[in-house]
Amino acid sequence: MSTSDVENVFSEVLTLWDAMKTSSPDEAAADADKFQMKFYEMIEKLRDWVKTLPHPPSDLEAAQDNALIAWLVEQMPDPLQIPFETELELILEGTERVNDTSEQS
Repeated sequence: MSTSDVENVFSEVLTLWDAMKTSSPDEAAADADKFQMKFYEMIEKLRDWVKTLPHPPSDLEAAQDNALIAWLVEQMPDPLQIPFETELELILEGTERVNDTSEQS
């Protein structure tokens, strides 16, 4: 796992974020689903990458000293900051996220 793997998926996340913001009502749900799937794919790539670090950061503050994480935070759209930080905290704690596979109606 390399930083470029995380960066590439993050680029796709941003593309889908932009597309979702301009979705027509007919496309909104599908675009939101695509975005959500790609966001969590990025989180998993980030999790895998953090596991390769010889000395992974222990908390969010320490994570900000890492060039890739600092770049992600800087580039992350404001509405995604809190979800990203929440997921990053789970990664740093070594907690696996439990995905909700139920469909929303």
